[in-house]
Amino acid sequence: MCFLIFVQIYKMQRLLYSILLSFFVFISCTNSLPKGILSEKKMTSLLKEVQVMDAYLSTLPVDSAKKVINSYYDVIFDKYDLDSTSFATNLDYYLSHPTEAEKLYDNVLVSLREEQTQINKTDSIRNVVIQDSVNRVARLHEDMMYRRSLITNVHLDSTALTYQDVQRIVYTQIPFRLNAYGYDIQPLPQPVPAQVPLETIREQPAQPDALIERPALPAPSETRIPLQTKPVIR
Repeated sequence: MCFLIFVQIYKMQRLLYSILLSFFVFISCTNSLPKGILSEKKMTSLLKEVQVMDAYLSTLPVDSAKKVINSYYDVIFDKYDLDSTSFATNLDYYLSHPTEAEKLYDNVLVSLREEQTQINKTDSIRNVVIQDSVNRVARLHEDMMYRRSLITNVHLDSTALTYQDVQRIVYTQIPFRLNAYGYDIQPLPQPVPAQVPLETIREQPAQPDALIERPALPAPSETRIPLQTKPVIR
């Protein structure tokens, strides 16, 4: 009998402790932030935007910054359903809790660094594209100037180029000796013949000079080949 009473009392105590614990947990969760106080995540985003706005306003002249500062703050406050009074209340609350305030500003700095890193990556890609375009334009301009110089900087001859001069230039490139229009055009140099090996010469029997056949030399008049040309009709 006593054991049963002990068991009943023990169960009632456990139930009472469970109810009290649940009540305190509920109270702590509902009263973690006072009414009108933003959560840590929203406050981090709010302070980041305020920091970016203040950095931009610091680049403006003082008179210009005073004209636009209120409108800029109003845009941010409307985004988070705040006004200047509620914003000051949120700041006072977090500043009154040093641990939460330190954690909040650390989150703001991390978020700003991540955003700056992303901006730097975007700018580097854009700068590479712009620099490549600039280099391409420079190459095209240099090529255009070179082509233009080929036309404008041509060295003109002092005398007119006649048909005979053109023909003489052409005949100079062929391996014949011609006498055209009074010009004695020499042939191109012939390649040196290959030397006969010394062993082959030694094997041949010696012959007297009288038995060696020598090629007949052409007459002086045969060294020039007259060029048959048609008269030029002008």
